[in-house]
Amino acid sequence: MSSAGPTFATTASLVAGSTIQSSFGHRDEKALNAAIAAAISRCHPRAVVEAERASRLVGSAKQPDITVDAPGRERVLIENKYAGVFPRALEQQCLAHFGTQWATDQRAVRVVVGMRSPERLDDFSDEDLAEGVFTEITFQWAMWSVNGEGDPVRFPESGWLKGRIAELAAFIDRAGVDGADIGPVAELLQVRLTAAVGQATEGVGTTEAFGEVLNQEPGEQTNRMAMAILFNAMLFQFHIANHHPKIPTPSQMMADSKLDQLHVLKMWQDILEVNYWPIFGVSRRLLRVINSFVGAKRALEILCLTVGEVVEEPNSSGLVGRFFGELIGDRKFLATFYTRPASAALLAELAVDRLDVDWSNPEAIAGLRVGDMACGTGALLTAVYRRIVERHRVEGGDDAKVHRPLMEEVMIGCDIMAAAVHLTVARLSGERPDIDYTSTKTWVMPYGKVADTQGVVGYRIGALDLLHSNKRYVLWGDGTMAAAAQGEDALAIADVPAESLDIAIMNPPFTRPTNHEAGHAEVPNPAFAGLGNDLKDQKAMSDALAMSTGEIRGDKASHGNAGIASNFIDLAHIKLKPGGVLALILPASLVSGAAWGGARGLLALRYENIIVVSISGHGDESSEGRAFSADTGMAEVIVLATKKAGSATGVSKIVHAILNNRPSSSVAGVEMAREINAKTGDSGLLMVGCQDIGLHAVAPLGPEMKGQPVGVSNVDVMVVSTELIAGRLHLPRHAPVVLPISTLNKLGYRGPVHRDISGRNTDETSRGPFDIVKLKDRSRYAEASWPVLWSHDHTFETTMQVLPCSQGIERSEMKGLGLIVWNGRINELGYSIAGATRLHLNSDFRLNSQPMAACLTPKPVIGGVAWPSFQPTADDEVENENWEKAICVWLNSTLGLVGRWWVSNRQQTGRARLTVSTLGSISVLNLRAISVDQRQALAEVFDQFEHRPMLPANEAYRDNVRQELDKRVLCDVLDLPTTILDPLSTLRFQWCAEPSVHGGKKTRP
Repeated sequence: MSSAGPTFATTASLVAGSTIQSSFGHRDEKALNAAIAAAISRCHPRAVVEAERASRLVGSAKQPDITVDAPGRERVLIENKYAGVFPRALEQQCLAHFGTQWATDQRAVRVVVGMRSPERLDDFSDEDLAEGVFTEITFQWAMWSVNGEGDPVRFPESGWLKGRIAELAAFIDRAGVDGADIGPVAELLQVRLTAAVGQATEGVGTTEAFGEVLNQEPGEQTNRMAMAILFNAMLFQFHIANHHPKIPTPSQMMADSKLDQLHVLKMWQDILEVNYWPIFGVSRRLLRVINSFVGAKRALEILCLTVGEVVEEPNSSGLVGRFFGELIGDRKFLATFYTRPASAALLAELAVDRLDVDWSNPEAIAGLRVGDMACGTGALLTAVYRRIVERHRVEGGDDAKVHRPLMEEVMIGCDIMAAAVHLTVARLSGERPDIDYTSTKTWVMPYGKVADTQGVVGYRIGALDLLHSNKRYVLWGDGTMAAAAQGEDALAIADVPAESLDIAIMNPPFTRPTNHEAGHAEVPNPAFAGLGNDLKDQKAMSDALAMSTGEIRGDKASHGNAGIASNFIDLAHIKLKPGGVLALILPASLVSGAAWGGARGLLALRYENIIVVSISGHGDESSEGRAFSADTGMAEVIVLATKKAGSATGVSKIVHAILNNRPSSSVAGVEMAREINAKTGDSGLLMVGCQDIGLHAVAPLGPEMKGQPVGVSNVDVMVVSTELIAGRLHLPRHAPVVLPISTLNKLGYRGPVHRDISGRNTDETSRGPFDIVKLKDRSRYAEASWPVLWSHDHTFETTMQVLPCSQGIERSEMKGLGLIVWNGRINELGYSIAGATRLHLNSDFRLNSQPMAACLTPKPVIGGVAWPSFQPTADDEVENENWEKAICVWLNSTLGLVGRWWVSNRQQTGRARLTVSTLGSISVLNLRAISVDQRQALAEVFDQFEHRPMLPANEAYRDNVRQELDKRVLCDVLDLPTTILDPLSTLRFQWCAEPSVHGGKKTRP
């Protein structure tokens, strides 16, 4: 890698005083390339930018027009042509470079940028070119880079990006980060870490000691994490040594026979005098607890050799972070999902773009405050850092002048894991390892049973301790109280004042505190089950959180069934200043889940310019493909909003941006964000260059929001779903038709929560009166005293009539209470709860395997976890039977399926989930608004279809029975014109093609 600093392979004669013209009548391209190289270098002062230099490549007769070589980045090759040249010629020239190698180190060319210079450059004098006057005009470019299979791919897929030279320079820097091939290095590192573990843990008790230091379960995973932290410290020591003559590199220590436990501990203590405490504090503790001097020495030697091999690789400073999340223990409980770098770039660009800052002014940048209260491995803070620094460069600034204030004041991070804080600071420091700083605002937050500085034991809940406090004593990265480690109270306190942050950016833990409905808080909080907390600790921490939540005044997002992420929304809101930017990654259930109503209400009342970004997942149709994090297994959304500066007044609309796929690179993430931020109007396509990346639409927001377009890929499906709620059938190629539509809860009331039927309390006492036992033969259900339709078995659920699958056996201690469940009751809030019914609703609708959204049993039975009961409120018994049948028929029609899906939680592909309490939000035909004869006709349709099997819902496009049912309901009973049938067929294909409907199954259209 070449040394930092601007270098030009040009001479003054190529720029100033040259009047050479090309054969096409343009200015000589060599002179132009030299001028462009000089302009790029001014925007990228650490890069070596060269133009028209011979012998740069091996295996190519054509030498590059421009090359950009920056520390920690992949080399970028630029081909430049005038815009009048046929684009295909430029593309072929760019592609021809793949398969060649750089002459300096024989590494393959991996990133090529094709650049189109405007024809008007001929209007500039040679002196203007030399002085860079042309830099404010618009250029075009695209990038080709090597993908995981080793093939060059274009971004954007078609068309060109546009911008000034400074913006091109920023794009090239991002391309260099993305283009680095870390695969072989990562493989090498994993092999070496494993080898180092073998040496380091030969001493008795070392594995257990690693677990104690890192506050994790001892074992191989924790051992690998320990070695990764030691490796990262040695890698950072290498960078520091380059700028501090008194600090040797690890390889120098090895050559001097000083690479052993004692000498390295002493050296790292010396480094701590500079500071870097979060990096080297935890590293020293890990090294100190290795119980074999020889084993420690051998492990250090392995890590030192690895540092020497890795350090020259592009992007080496961020290498460990790319897979560090895989090493974090307790992932099941802590839900510390790794934010993908491309997703982090998308969210950071969305957020930073909203700041009203003079980016050329270092003091204005130093005055910013960016907080991540669940910083994990530092992906989001690092992405924000890069977006800020990029803007400073674009405006002519030098990032060397802002790195120190960014480290010391601007970037604020908290986590409960010392290892995470270690990596966060290491990644941020690694952006400019040549520049020192004295302190950081990154803290390890106490978690669980912790003794304070006075020895008083209490229960701490991580960053959530800051809900009602600006300052809290914290832990340093070495796991000891900071005051004890440093002797200065200032270093022992996390200080995050209320309304102080310009950006609150987080991907908070998703763990749900409970596994049941609201109003039942007797179960200890699973969110606190990690890091060795026992049941007593969990309960105490849960109580501490409940107390903090209860003290929040005014609107709040927190809700037990929403999960601990909702508490982090409150924390972000409290710390965010008016006009500040909220930027979060959250479960997709935020948009429609009942437990998330408070969060939606807070956003609607206290925020403006709200954008929700989701993924339809056309390229990766699994739930994982609809996530911005790694390993979540569920769909996520990005929420971006600006905190109102004035009085709280609600907003009724928000912008949804639905991406076809999540960004594949940081380059793509930034460009997607810019397209989203630039969009205006109610709906339309999102385009990067000429590449379709998704669509945007406007939808309502509020606590009782009905339906949501998260993850929807087809705008016509969105229109039909939205209009249906409003009582209009607006099919493709057809004028809107009025339909009498109501929500289901206006036509009746739901049955009990399954826990009130057969649940148990945490002390194992009965909550419900029954034990549920599966019937051996469904056809003999009439012999059961308490028949129950409890669970799913799609082989028995292909028709609208479904037989009970189970029976209830009364628990001896609750004799007599079964009758209350059977007959129904009035709950403590005064609402009717249905008893045994014939009509049952599919609450966890697996669209790609189950045909029925609703069913009728031959006689009334108790509805269970999969099939809750629903009792219509008709005027008499005869009408009640007709209503049951009519509702069942409607819900199993195409429009019924679409309406059911639209209001559902679609967090997992192929599934549309509703809780018992939210089933009433489904849009259905308003039976009170049609005639008695029409209700009777719908009941007759049920009688004719009740035993006719249908295909799974996602196959409605080829289900002849369901299509016949649609015609009978819409045309024969409701008297709609037959002209709707062909557009309705189109809708079926469109809806069944939605990734959230088919879930990637081959049975899709």
